Amino acid sequence: MSGVDSPPDKEIELPKEACEDDKEVELQDFVRETAGVPMNFWAVAALLESRGLRDVDAKEQYGRRSIFDLAMTVFGALLSPDAAAASSEEEEKEKDSWLSQTLNFVRLYAKGMIFAMPMAGQIAAILVLRYSLWAWLEFSVMQASLVAMGTIASFVVSGGIVQAIGREGTFYQGQRNPILLDRVCRTLLFSGMVLMLAVAVITVCVNTIFPYFDYSQLMVVLLYFLLLTPLWLLLAILYMLRDNLAILCSTLIGTAIVHLVMSVLGWGIYAAHGFGLVVASLSAGAWGW
Repeated sequence: MSGVDSPPDKEIELPKEACEDDKEVELQDFVRETAGVPMNFWAVAALLESRGLRDVDAKEQYGRRSIFDLAMTVFGALLSPDAAAASSEEEEKEKDSWLSQTLNFVRLYAKGMIFAMPMAGQIAAILVLRYSLWAWLEFSVMQASLVAMGTIASFVVSGGIVQAIGREGTFYQGQRNPILLDRVCRTLLFSGMVLMLAVAVITVCVNTIFPYFDYSQLMVVLLYFLLLTPLWLLLAILYMLRDNLAILCSTLIGTAIVHLVMSVLGWGIYAAHGFGLVVASLSAGAWGW
């Protein structure tokens, strides 16, 4: 942890007064909700930095010398008798309120259900239609194996980029910097697409020298690999933005296209999945930007 004005090693007397500024009161609430009352102001400083605050923010937004100075002020306010009493009284009210606990449980459970809805929607599509955005109950063992290879490869290639989107995107989102958030998402998305194409080209070259798959089998693997990888990357951006409704709608729109191609046009499952995945990716991309 770095700062412009690092506090000395000797024991520091923490401020006794509570924070008067509304912004600092908001920081108190953030620290209390995240970690209760931390052990020391170093822990408070770490929490503030995880929120994206820097020394320059402490100076410009809170009028403090550094992030450590701000952390000491917040920590001292959390230790004040008034803050402790208010926190204890609030906790007692929450414990005594059965209705409040029930409503809180329902809210958190509903939030979890929304998070699970995209996958639940795909399971429902399999049960009702016998196919989903990238699966089909009528696949032969060979076809299912080829689709599984493409799907697993898409997870392997996109996995690191997805993690980077979540980490970097959340950081800039916490800093409320939409310009850098947009830039980092676009850069990581582009990097993922380049990596995907490189893996596809290498796979074709290797299979040409060592023909493990015949041409039609290789095309099936590459079809699902090249269509699922962009979808995971775009859905990762929506997940980072906590837009679960957009994830659900994008996957349902893609599934509807699959059903349209299968039931109305009759072009076959590969064409249906191809069009469905393309539309799902375009929907997720349009929603994210």
